[in-house]
Amino acid sequence: SARSTGLDSGGFILRQQKKLIKIFILFLVSLAFYLVWYLLDGIILTEDAPSYIHMQSDREPGYCLYLWLFRTVFGTELSLHAAVVVQCMVAALAACAVTVQLTRFFELNWLGSAGVLAVQYGITLLNRFVAQRRYSYFNSIETEGLSYSLWIFYFLCLLGILYHSEKKDRLRSVAGGVCLHLLGGPLHLPGGYLPNVRHQRRPGDALCLLEKQRLGTRRHLCAAGLPCGVCGDEAH
Repeated sequence: SARSTGLDSGGFILRQQKKLIKIFILFLVSLAFYLVWYLLDGIILTEDAPSYIHMQSDREPGYCLYLWLFRTVFGTELSLHAAVVVQCMVAALAACAVTVQLTRFFELNWLGSAGVLAVQYGITLLNRFVAQRRYSYFNSIETEGLSYSLWIFYFLCLLGILYHSEKKDRLRSVAGGVCLHLLGGPLHLPGGYLPNVRHQRRPGDALCLLEKQRLGTRRHLCAAGLPCGVCGDEAH
């Protein structure tokens, strides 16, 4: 039995190593995807960029401090390049995290996981080729270059509260909400909307939570016919 236990332990370690390798490859692929637009388009200075760079008092303090930190460390010439590269790295981490976590939460197959990742890439492709802006958020000097990725992490913390009700996820969500507020990012969900009990994992819950996140209000849309544990409705 000792031998079988050792084999089981070795097999578990091997599976974990393979999993970590896959996650690392996913991160590298995502990082390459986001850096491509930086290499092609360079740094995009938006209309609001000078006000963030010069730390105007009427701008969101979080992003001004973010740029100031890079200016202090790398100097004026390299600071914006470093800030944009870090934004691409954070975006890659967010795309990797949301793919891995949603796959784990909902036990998605490879096609479902690919779909989650495709949505993340698709947003950038739409901004680059279809939307009027014609550039990626992540190589631009604007709050969205950082706040979108942080919003993804914040959303994952809320899902952790929804499905596990762990204190660490609540603390992370509070910290994430503060960061988003300082960055002037997307509206976030008040904690009172979250359930205090565990229940089955249902896609309708995540869709409802995502919509409430987007609207910042109880007026939202859920997938038709899916029960929802977030707002208490069985189907809407």
